[in-house]
Amino acid sequence: MHLPTPIRNLLVWSAGSLLLWGAIILAFAAQLVFAAGVEWQPSILASIREWAPWGVFTPLVAGLAIRFPFERGRWPISLVIHGLGCAAVVVASGLFSQSLGGREGGPPSPPWRRPGSEWSPSDAEPPHRPGEGRPPRGEAPPRGPGSRQERQLLGARGPMLMRARLNVPVYWIVVSVTTAVLHSRRARERERRSLELSASLAQSRLAALRAQLQPHFLFNALNAIATLVHKDPNAADEMIGNLSDFLRLTLEHSETQELPLQLELDFVQRYLAIEKVRFGARLQIQTEFPPSTLAAQVPVLILQPLIENALKHGIQPKRGIGHLRLAGHREGDHLIITIDDDGVGLATDAREQAGIGLANTRSRLHELHGSHASLSLEPITTGGTRATLRLPFRMTPTPSA
Repeated sequence: MHLPTPIRNLLVWSAGSLLLWGAIILAFAAQLVFAAGVEWQPSILASIREWAPWGVFTPLVAGLAIRFPFERGRWPISLVIHGLGCAAVVVASGLFSQSLGGREGGPPSPPWRRPGSEWSPSDAEPPHRPGEGRPPRGEAPPRGPGSRQERQLLGARGPMLMRARLNVPVYWIVVSVTTAVLHSRRARERERRSLELSASLAQSRLAALRAQLQPHFLFNALNAIATLVHKDPNAADEMIGNLSDFLRLTLEHSETQELPLQLELDFVQRYLAIEKVRFGARLQIQTEFPPSTLAAQVPVLILQPLIENALKHGIQPKRGIGHLRLAGHREGDHLIITIDDDGVGLATDAREQAGIGLANTRSRLHELHGSHASLSLEPITTGGTRATLRLPFRMTPTPSA
């Protein structure tokens, strides 16, 4: 049976309170047995009389502490409520003790009375012993602890004061602990909300970056189609078909920030099919990815702007055939992906500042992985440029059965 959350919490708190105070009752009873030599049965009864009410009081006091916390602007009413609650606890504890036969106004009787002793606390005064002085006739007996006159003077006020000395500190300890737990939970809740807000902002920035990247790519592709439509209608038609496949694939993963490398390479193949139409035989492509790397997680469309940069600033200005090589391997806890071209090389810093593509790639890497991911461009000694992408190596989680 499914219980509402408030009722379930109340039952859990009540069970925990009973277990806690049950342990305290046993601990105090054991102290009487082993320290004072009292029998177990009277020790447990005395301990129950003093502490058992708190098994019920603790959830109620904790509820008051939650309902009336000591906060700015609320502490006066909270102080009044808790003062009344504390008084009610003292009175209820006294009534409970009386219901179990506890003696009010004098020393507790059962645990401390031993069979065969010369006198008991229930006697009015201890018997006279040889060598002990008696008060002269006509003089009042001394008001020593436990004497009849002291009990008469205390009357009903004595047990109430004794119970207040015991229960008032316990009441405020329960209030303090509840307040500390409440503040701790609120702090964790604020931290959780802050993390959720940070994650939401990061997702929003990533979505904005992707939204900025896709029109950029689409504009370049349509510009290439416009160039071919009059020169080579068949090539333009093929390019439109490849572009349609590419856009369909991106829409299928529009809500995803990361995906397996195998799927990312599918994006790459669709994009390169578009570029092959434009470059024709001038573009030669080679890919080398070990099977062990294909399940690694990579950001969506992370390779397309790097390939576009290599084609536009490396191979396109070059005369003759251009070679593009994509390779990947695992290096410790990182996945290393390189994109090499044998184009005109890094003659200027134009390729580092090639606009939206590379800037967005670096921004996305920073949002997703911080300092654990990087992108660098460097010249190749034999000619051309190498883009190196360094990502944390994380395998795609397998769906549970």
